[in-house]
Amino acid sequence: MGTMILKCTAILALVFASPLTPTINLQLLLGFVVCAAGVAVAAQALRAKKYVWAMAFVSIAILFNPVVTFQPPYSRHIGISALCVAAFGLSLVFLKNLPTKTIASITEQHSESESL
Repeated sequence: MGTMILKCTAILALVFASPLTPTINLQLLLGFVVCAAGVAVAAQALRAKKYVWAMAFVSIAILFNPVVTFQPPYSRHIGISALCVAAFGLSLVFLKNLPTKTIASITEQHSESESL
């Protein structure tokens, strides 16, 4: 649930910030939001063993890193934002959270879920 909230927050931040002229404060805020969401989605992709997705979101996290800022020209800024919005949108559809394992799955003989 937390990664879904981060994904939606990153999408909204990118959509609202893309038509604006990038200032230092806006880039810093956008960097924190998108970098945190990129790291969270990369971790989710690693847990799901989808390594291509993980590499894509690590790249997004590096690109929007608030410590070492990358200031593309305004025309490229819109394109990069659109690609990131598409990536986060596709991750909402294709990356699902794995169900958590329960103790009952270990102790019951005829359990429907997998064991730990």
